[in-house]
Amino acid sequence: MFAIPLTPKDRLQFDDSRMGRGGKPLSSVRNPPVTFMRDISWENRMTMKSTSKFRDLTNLSQVPFQNAPVDSRAAIIQIIREVWPDSLENRAIRIAERESNLRPRVVGIPNKCCYGLFQINYKWHKNWLPTIGITHPSQLLNPRNNAIAALEIYRRSGGWGPWQT
Repeated sequence: MFAIPLTPKDRLQFDDSRMGRGGKPLSSVRNPPVTFMRDISWENRMTMKSTSKFRDLTNLSQVPFQNAPVDSRAAIIQIIREVWPDSLENRAIRIAERESNLRPRVVGIPNKCCYGLFQINYKWHKNWLPTIGITHPSQLLNPRNNAIAALEIYRRSGGWGPWQT
């Protein structure tokens, strides 16, 4: 194997912060989508840094997840079905799809208020969340923790009110 030396003109000068999904430069995307949420993953970390509307939210906490991250939609749906009662699980799945598109590591922008599958506002519920073992907002990025907290919010509010517009 041999290497072909390249002059500076031949080299592409890409900055990681300007790279979009699939390694394409963001400048090659005609109308990049505007979103108000951010999935905290390596792929999206590079996508969002170049947009001034977004802040780097990857350093939420040093608190580790209780379980390994779950990425497949089927696994997320299964977690919701395990946590929620049978009579409520289908609507809970639809709400999680609407709130986060079933992405467990989504954090609401611009003020980092809402976390995870059901977009739970930690500041509103931080007084009672420790009773179910959630002591830091980053723990709501765990899909099982988030589903358990959402069910408790449902019970405390007497229905789906917290997710209605």
